[in-house]
Amino acid sequence: HYVNESRIDSATTRYFEAFVDLNGDGKKEAIVYLVGRWWCGSGGCPTLILSPEASSYRLVTRILITRPPILVLPIKSHGWQSLSVWVQGGGIQPGYEAELAFDGHSYPTSPANLPAHPLTIRGTGKIVVPAEANDFRNCKPLYP
Repeated sequence: HYVNESRIDSATTRYFEAFVDLNGDGKKEAIVYLVGRWWCGSGGCPTLILSPEASSYRLVTRILITRPPILVLPIKSHGWQSLSVWVQGGGIQPGYEAELAFDGHSYPTSPANLPAHPLTIRGTGKIVVPAEANDFRNCKPLYP
């Protein structure tokens, strides 16, 4: 789902970030998990994948619903490491771990739909956004 930006309350918007070189270019991409009343639904919260560009970052993908833990997998697709997120809620019961493979341009925007798919070998990646990120208190305020 998309957020009505006029309704965002900066006091309730928080984030958890991790910096990881996903494409092997020696520069770390940012994985940003957003948490807040206006960002999250029953299926989870959005995660942004940002790539360094000049003195800023460009948006690679906005994954609409995710639940930590978020893992970087040892699997690569089109030169980028695959990601794994937990999928549950919004009618999906029981939950499962989904693999998000890079398609040459971006990652899937939803882990609950193709081309994302259930991960066959669980626990093979490195946790970059821990399950504790679901707790609002473990995230940083968007505007301190």
